[in-house]
Amino acid sequence: MKAVLFLVAVLVATVAYGQKPKPMRPLKNLDDAATKTEPEIEFRVLLIIKRLSDTYSPLFLPIRARMTNDEVSSAQRCFEVETPSMVDEITGGKVRFVPTVKISDTPLRIFSADRRDSAEYSEAELLNELATFATPGQFDSVGYLFLHYDTASGYSIPRAGYGVGGFNGKYGLGMFAINCVPQMNPRDEIFLHEWMHGLDGFYGGKAGVKLPKGLLHGTVDHGYRDKPFRPQDTFRGWMEWYRDYLNCNVMEDGISTGLGSVAWSHGPMRSIAGEVNYEVPLPEIRPYPKWVYELMKGKFTNAVLGPSLLEKKIEPKMLANETWKLEMWAQAAGTSCDFLPAQGGVLAVSNPNPNDAGLARTVSLEPFRNYLFSADVRTEGVVITQEGGKYGATLSAGSSITGKAIVGTTKWTPVSIPFTTGAKAEAVRLKMSLGGHASVAGGRAFFRNVQLRQIDYPTGVVAEKPKK
Repeated sequence: MKAVLFLVAVLVATVAYGQKPKPMRPLKNLDDAATKTEPEIEFRVLLIIKRLSDTYSPLFLPIRARMTNDEVSSAQRCFEVETPSMVDEITGGKVRFVPTVKISDTPLRIFSADRRDSAEYSEAELLNELATFATPGQFDSVGYLFLHYDTASGYSIPRAGYGVGGFNGKYGLGMFAINCVPQMNPRDEIFLHEWMHGLDGFYGGKAGVKLPKGLLHGTVDHGYRDKPFRPQDTFRGWMEWYRDYLNCNVMEDGISTGLGSVAWSHGPMRSIAGEVNYEVPLPEIRPYPKWVYELMKGKFTNAVLGPSLLEKKIEPKMLANETWKLEMWAQAAGTSCDFLPAQGGVLAVSNPNPNDAGLARTVSLEPFRNYLFSADVRTEGVVITQEGGKYGATLSAGSSITGKAIVGTTKWTPVSIPFTTGAKAEAVRLKMSLGGHASVAGGRAFFRNVQLRQIDYPTGVVAEKPKK
């Protein structure tokens, strides 16, 4: 599971010492599971789809975005249809996953104040929204699906990964959050994975329950491997791991570990909810300075920025010594890069055949800082040839990439991409490209006046920076 490297959560132990593993067989369909076994336990799981984001953070730049109907429907199908089906299949019908979806038009506003390294959802915001329509003990787990990127600017907030999950004992709730992605695979494992983190947190340490070393992320250490996707294969990806984990069939030193019947005998999470109040104080929400909102729209005339951290002028030697290195997806597409000194140090990327190619370099930057990567861009005959593709001439920095497609033949236009460094963001990849993120394009793109500057948000960051 590629998501294993990204997913972060709070885990605890579970599964009976000395239990002998029960042999499992892949079930062919839901009818097979339903007729063979009555559920031993039922979990009620709520997903709140935050269609809108209008965020505030004292550290990060604002996200203003709206999910498309396709993004909502693909996530809804994965959560409501496929995830319950997967749980039924891999537990032989012993565990029932009962989904509920609420599509919220109340914007996501804030992030957790406890995380500086990445923008994680606020438990306080989730609990307060939950209080508007649910009572304690109604659900075992609740989670957000939200947009983590600004659709206008292309700015992407730092995230610990695709999702996070854990368990809050005070409220008897598993809690999780998932990044919205444009096209979620219907049988994506993300909801299953993050929900299971909550199970770990609740059942861990209970009588007779022991989890394997490494907990839910102990796949490789226990000999499991990520299987490639095949539509006809029920147990692709990491499904064999989840199957054995949920059925106490992960072998460790001759002992079966995982969750399973002994864990389920302790009842569902909602059974301990008690009389709690979901209405809790929210962190302070403030407006950003006006120039920050303008900057996010590509207007940085009034922005408070530091001096450029790149060379004042691009020289031919920078291409020769690979300060700016030409990278491409298709090596045989005939892509080339030219330096045009007569035009004041212009770089030109040419794709005679459709390609995702560009000039990239890595720069060392301070952690927990906001930056602006910018350049003047001009195009000649740029065409996005890939169905569903969206990137023509682009700038990218880390996971942020310019949101507006620059195509056709255009005059010089200032283009910028804001981004935020994380806890270990000493090396950030900058790229000027034609095409992007596997979206191929043909034509020519020109770049000049390339700059990288620190953004003075939070206010005073640039002014306080030591002078060299």
